[in-house]
Amino acid sequence: MASAAMLHTSVHRLTGAVPPQLIGPATTRHGTRIFVHGGKDAKKDTLSTALYILDLRSYEWTQVYLASNEETGVVAVVEDGPSGRYFHSMSYCDERLFVFGGMTANAKTASELWCFDLQRKRWSLLPPAHHEMPTASRWAHCATVCGNAIVLLGGQDVDNHYIGDIAVYDVRRDAWARPRAIPSDGRYVTGYGSYRSVLIPISTAQQTTSRQTAPAAVMAASSIYLYSNSNFDGVPETTLDLLAPPSLGFSKVPINMTDGPPFLRFPTGGVVGDNLIIGGTFLNIEKQEYSVHAYNMRTKLWTKLEYEDPSIVSSSSWNTSFFCTETARHVLLGTRKTSTSLLQDYNDRITNFTDVLEIEVAGYGVFANAADSGVAFSLAGHKLGREAMRDGLADMEIICFDSKREDEDSAETRQDGGGMTFTSRTKRIGVLSKILETRWGEYYLSLCASAPGVNGSMRGNMRVEDKSRVLFIPERYEVVAALVEWLYTGTLHPTWDVEILGGLLSLARGYRIGLLRRQAVLRLHELLELSYEKDARDEREAVFNAAAAAGEIGLLKHEHKKVLDKRDS
Repeated sequence: MASAAMLHTSVHRLTGAVPPQLIGPATTRHGTRIFVHGGKDAKKDTLSTALYILDLRSYEWTQVYLASNEETGVVAVVEDGPSGRYFHSMSYCDERLFVFGGMTANAKTASELWCFDLQRKRWSLLPPAHHEMPTASRWAHCATVCGNAIVLLGGQDVDNHYIGDIAVYDVRRDAWARPRAIPSDGRYVTGYGSYRSVLIPISTAQQTTSRQTAPAAVMAASSIYLYSNSNFDGVPETTLDLLAPPSLGFSKVPINMTDGPPFLRFPTGGVVGDNLIIGGTFLNIEKQEYSVHAYNMRTKLWTKLEYEDPSIVSSSSWNTSFFCTETARHVLLGTRKTSTSLLQDYNDRITNFTDVLEIEVAGYGVFANAADSGVAFSLAGHKLGREAMRDGLADMEIICFDSKREDEDSAETRQDGGGMTFTSRTKRIGVLSKILETRWGEYYLSLCASAPGVNGSMRGNMRVEDKSRVLFIPERYEVVAALVEWLYTGTLHPTWDVEILGGLLSLARGYRIGLLRRQAVLRLHELLELSYEKDARDEREAVFNAAAAAGEIGLLKHEHKKVLDKRDS
């Protein structure tokens, strides 16, 4: 199967204050930002205290200085924050970075928790729990954020013995919980740590398929996937468990898998829809590469995400990765051209920061569920929007095409109060501007300001304080009515067909309504999958046409993959 052509990859050279080659830095991602802290400078053989941020939209690195050091450009000294360390953890929560553990310059493992305020640009040392030290000092441990809790799992002590507990720090209460033992399910597991394991948080909205195999109590709040693998005596073993949230005591539910990817060193991961994405360094005699795999919770199958251009990995050294939910891309961090090799960098535990490789995962049918893309407002707000639509409250009109009237000879010409001329082949939809302004001010004003076919004088009539407004959207009535319903409720109606969704997708791209675009794309992905299950050719073609018209490359690649899969089956 010619899978290489189905995956969209792009390499970007990074600019700005690019970090040096580092051994064991702490990394984390939030939104389209990647944070890097500490590590050992591979060339100077000194421990770093520097903090860097990569913007995945501009592909630019920025070094962060303390508020008192910005003018001088002096990097924080030991007294200003955590001492130099490597193989520690860093977690993001509420515009703060939490740094824990690691190996320090005196060959001791650290046990303190530091917090960096990204707004104030200040470090603070968080006090330990009153009853005892909150958790054992450790390095090379796993860490993640679950709700408002920083979760630390496993790792090793100064003698490289694995630590078998889970420690939790409550960010809102600024307090540690007493450490708990990692739950045992009878399987032989030597230990958990960043070398072979990764914690992947899963939000409530993403728990659609996990409910089929996990108790209801486990799924009551945000949970965590624990992925671990090993390769002892040449026999690879992969385990995947679902950990209950801290409030439920971290009970562990094994997820049965028929197989798994090869042994991946220093794995990272993310969740998108029904898919778990795992990346890590794969090494054997024949091949050395950074390997990315997706596990579908519904089909119970693993898919390897092949690289489009083999040269991307043959002369490169990709060292770690992150799944960016905002762009639906898996981002590899490393260097496009290495003077050594991936194997050498792995042996030296080096991470490079000069390039990123982005993988658009939709080409492999890896996409979020429409329910995961978010809603505009709460359930009460959704109900209010429904009631406002039903009551017919309106103080402005949207004019659109009446798709049922195509006889130009029967069309009557008329003029509205703003000087615009329309025919009876148009329809009018009353809308309540206050709801749109309050809930979707930015999108609504953008819609008014950039609507095709609206002249300058008409745009002047679209200010918030003006009570006589008319907006013309050159689209058929069914699509515009769906747009209005979406603006009121923030959700896509389950009965909308591909034509309506395609029209909404085009409007969302034209008027920069990001959430509507994401929801429409995800619903079309789902309909594409269903069309192949039902062998509905007309619906498949309609999805293809909608994707082509809107320029949605990921959706087109998904369609291309389904075509090749059907041909090769």
